[in-house]
Amino acid sequence: MGLGSAIMAAETQEESEKVLRSCFIIQYVLSTILCLLFIMMYPSLNLFTTRLPYFISVLFMYLYLNLSIHSSLMNVYINRLGDDKVLFINPLINALCTLLITLPLGLIGWDSIGLATASIISLVLANIHMLYNHNPYSKKFHYKDISYIFRKYKRFVLFQYPSNLVEAFSGQLPLQMISRFFGNTALGDFSMTNKVFRVPLSVISTPIQIIYFRTISERMKNGEDIADLTYSLITKILLVAVVPLVLGVAFAEDIFAFVLGSQWRAAGTIASIMAFPFLFNFCYNCVTFCRVVIGQQKVNLIITLLHLLIMISSLLIGIFVLGSLFSTIICFSITETVYSIFNLYANFYYLKKNASKFLFFIIIYLIVSVLLIGLLKI
Repeated sequence: MGLGSAIMAAETQEESEKVLRSCFIIQYVLSTILCLLFIMMYPSLNLFTTRLPYFISVLFMYLYLNLSIHSSLMNVYINRLGDDKVLFINPLINALCTLLITLPLGLIGWDSIGLATASIISLVLANIHMLYNHNPYSKKFHYKDISYIFRKYKRFVLFQYPSNLVEAFSGQLPLQMISRFFGNTALGDFSMTNKVFRVPLSVISTPIQIIYFRTISERMKNGEDIADLTYSLITKILLVAVVPLVLGVAFAEDIFAFVLGSQWRAAGTIASIMAFPFLFNFCYNCVTFCRVVIGQQKVNLIITLLHLLIMISSLLIGIFVLGSLFSTIICFSITETVYSIFNLYANFYYLKKNASKFLFFIIIYLIVSVLLIGLLKI
């Protein structure tokens, strides 16, 4: 219901725990109702097909949903407490489960079943680890707490919740449309590009996001400025990234062909086109909680709706006007780059500081990057 961020925003530790408990009860009830409906509507409604019986597949989904959402809530709660050691160990648990469970099961042919099993086991272990170190359920829960949390943090429910839904839908839309209009081969190339970019970038952005969220929350409570910190973080990321960005765009096709094989050269072409929006989106992910912390959830909703409209327009123009896969991706890349820059600019606009300074830096950054890429291409 968009209340996850309110765990950090809560004024006291006790209230933070009330938010977490309320969030968990809400999502547990909703997921239970949904999964029961999926089972009752079978076979009229068949969500997916796996090698497992449908009811067991739904059970896997039910377990994964509850465990992953609880893990996310606990991560925010422990981030508020500042226990970086616990947050650091969680990814190690996931990596070990992948190594010790997914790979052996994959070798004996369990593939997706092994992956689901390892994911659930890693989430169980991560949740136990977090609860062992910090238990927000030590105090008795009262159902009236949910009503209190809804009233106090209604802006999260009214604006952040639909914003999260729109953002999730926007993330899936390009994959669906590329598959529908250009086929599974094009989808494979586009998906490979997403994996090559998103997996390492998410690993890097997650700890930055965690520390940034906690730092600005503390500063806001103390009445301190966060605009300079946000500007410094974004510009430093971009400056560090300029060399790999330029080399990656210039030689992406050759890199993909060398590492993954010549059949993935098209994915390298897509990667070179999508490098800029991925970079700016990475910057935004690092500071994604900025507008949440300053109470601009309504702005988040408006901007995510704008993003959805822009994305749909760019994909439709590419598909029905330009007509080819690469033209569509170029159109999509340009609009995503412009949107991501605007999204970052909006932070400074509502922080009322560094907005013009940020735009000037971005213009110079783009000009220099494009010139360097052009020189390497010649």
